[in-house]
Parts: sequence; C-alpha cells; structure tokens
Amino acid sequence: MNIMYYYMYSYKLVLLETDMKDIINKIKKQASLLTRGRILYTLLVSIGSIMIITAVWNVVSGQREYKRAQTEYEQIRTLHNEAPVPPVPQTVSTTAATEHITESPEPVREQPEPTLELPEPIIESSEPDNTKGTSPVVSLVERNPDYIGWISIKGTTIDYPVVRGSDNQHYLKTSFSGQKNSSGAIFMDFRCEQNFDGPVSIVYGHNMKNGSMFAPLHKYLDAAFMEAYPEIVVTTLDGETLIYRIYDARETTVWDMDYSLNVTDSGAGRLLFLSTCVSGSEEDVRLLVSSELSVKS
Repeated sequence: MNIMYYYMYSYKLVLLETDMKDIINKIKKQASLLTRGRILYTLLVSIGSIMIITAVWNVVSGQREYKRAQTEYEQIRTLHNEAPVPPVPQTVSTTAATEHITESPEPVREQPEPTLELPEPIIESSEPDNTKGTSPVVSLVERNPDYIGWISIKGTTIDYPVVRGSDNQHYLKTSFSGQKNSSGAIFMDFRCEQNFDGPVSIVYGHNMKNGSMFAPLHKYLDAAFMEAYPEIVVTTLDGETLIYRIYDARETTVWDMDYSLNVTDSGAGRLLFLSTCVSGSEEDVRLLVSSELSVKS
C-alpha cells in the first residue's frame, strides 16, 4: 500500500513539474513577445520622430530658400529699376565771356588794327558723377553674363530677369546670382536666340508654392483673366521693348510640338511660349502660355 502511494505521489510530482515547465515556458514566451513589442514600439516611435523632424526641417529649409530667393530678386528689381544718371548738358555762359570784352581805342594811323582776343568760354558743367547710378543693363550683365533681358506681366507678380545658360538644367536649382536655390531662375531655352530674335522663344520658370516665379501663369487658364491682362513685356539686352499678346493657355506635356521650336503655321510671327509645371500632375505635364509679338520699340 505504501508503495502504491509512493508511485502515485511521484506521478503527481511529475505532472506538477510538467505543468510548471509549461507555465514557465508560457511566461517566457509572453515576456519575449512583450520585449519584442517594446522594441517594435520603440522602433516605430523613432521612425515616426525622424519622419516628423525631417518634414519640419524640409518645411523650414524651404521657407528659408523662399525667403532668400525673394530677397535676392527684390534687390535685383531695385537694381533694374534704377534709372541711369543722365549726362549733364554742357551750356556756354555768354555773359561770362562778354564780361571780358572792352571797347578798343581808336586805331593809330599806319598801325595794324589790334585783334580782339576773347577768353575761352566758361563751361558751366562738370563731368557726371558715375557713382550716383549706373545703367541697369550693364549692372545686371556684370552680375551674371547669362542675363539676356527682363520679363514682366501686368496683373501678376511676374517681374524677373531672364537668363540663358548652356543647357536647360543649370538654372532649375540655381538663382540669378548663382546661389543654389529651389526657386531657380527664369531662363530661356538654350536652343533659342538670346535676343528673342528667333521665330520661337521658350522661357521656363518654376511653379512655386508661395506664388513666386511662374506660378501666376495658371491664372491664364481663366479666359477673363487673359482678356484683362493679355500682354507680356520683354526688355532685351539691346534695350528694345517687345510686347507679346497672349492668345492661348493650356495644360500639355513636354512632348508638345511647340517645344520643338518648329513653327508649323507659316503665317505666324515671332512667338513666345512661357512654360511651368502643374502641381499634382504627372511629371511630364506642363502649363504652356502662348503669345505672339505685337509691338517692338
């Protein structure tokens, strides 16, 4: 009987030990899962924090670039709008000259008549002070040899210098002054003639979120706005004023034939196309504003 009890007690101990092992294993698994969960949670929090910090940094950096570009182009506008100092006209003071003239005495017989020597006329002028102002064209060319003219559109904030580089990539992320900036510059297609003399000229600019550069061109999708402000004014490097009249604005792609510089209409005059990106669209979609030269002076 004692032996039977012994075996039964031993069996219970074995079962109890097995149960204890199962319980311990379950606890270990739960602890492992909990540890993994904590690690995963920590990892997710870290990734989220990095993403938030990156997003904030991008916004702050973007705003700084916008501000730098805005300041730069405001300074360039001021320089462009400064009128050159006109030369001071030279006038002769006849009063000062005649004050030195006296009546000559009666000539002595058999003596030659004395000649009246007038003093040199007094010029009431001085050399113009070149430090007071310079020609804006010369100043902008000195700042950037790629400068080819100025473009402005009434009714918009478009009022910028135009440059022409050796390719169509450089000024996408480089400002007029040569600084790296996401605003870039307003630039002409390098295939076009830099004086706007060719049959087709294409000028590019970014569609900036803050409404700068060529962002206002999207207003021309509204026919009423186009009717109210139909003119593009370009001042060339030679000092010519070219006025283009806008006749079309549409969303298209970079594969549009107008980007090929080929004029299909033989009766068309000198054309100017302004191109910018379209937010939220495919990478190759563009807004194209078309105009034709109407006045040249």
